[in-house]
Amino acid sequence: MPIRLPRPLRVLVAGAPLLLALLPLLPAQAQDWPNKPVRVIVPFPPGGGTDTVARPLTAKLSQLSGQQFVIDNRGGAGGTIGAAMAAKSPADGYTVLLSPVHVAVAVTAYKSLPYDLEKDLLPVTTVAIFPDVLVAATRVPARTLPERPSARPRSPTFPRRWSRAWRVSR
Repeated sequence: MPIRLPRPLRVLVAGAPLLLALLPLLPAQAQDWPNKPVRVIVPFPPGGGTDTVARPLTAKLSQLSGQQFVIDNRGGAGGTIGAAMAAKSPADGYTVLLSPVHVAVAVTAYKSLPYDLEKDLLPVTTVAIFPDVLVAATRVPARTLPERPSARPRSPTFPRRWSRAWRVSR
C-alpha cells in the first residue's frame, strides 16, 4: 500500500517544483532569480480552495528562495479577472498565476476573454490535485451511482440540459 502524506505536506511537496519550473523561464536572470518579491495572483477571493493551497505554498517558496512570494487575490468572473491581470503583466517571471482549471474552462464559458489562453498564459507545473466528489441531499433515495437515474425528478420543469446529462452519465 502506498504511503499517504498528510494534505498540507502533499501541497508543499507538490508545490516545490513551481520554484524549479520557473527558473528556466528567465535565462538571463536565472542565477539571481528571484531578487525581488514575486506576485502570485490567485483569481479567487481569500479563504477559497485556491487560496488555501496558495498560502502554504507561497510560505514554502519564500522560505526556499529567500524572497517573498506575495499573494494577490483577484476574484471575480470565474477567475478571468485574475487571469487577465496575469496575462497583461510583464513577462519577467515576477508575476505568476495560481489557478485551477477554471481559466481553461472560461474559454468555453465566455464569448470573449480579455486574454488569449494559448498566447498569453504558459502552464508551468501542477501544484495540487483535488478529487471531486459526487454528493446528493440526504432526501435523495439513490445511495449508489446505479440507483441515481431512478431518482431523477419527474417534473416537466426539469431543465432539458440536466435531463440530457442524466441520460449521458448513466
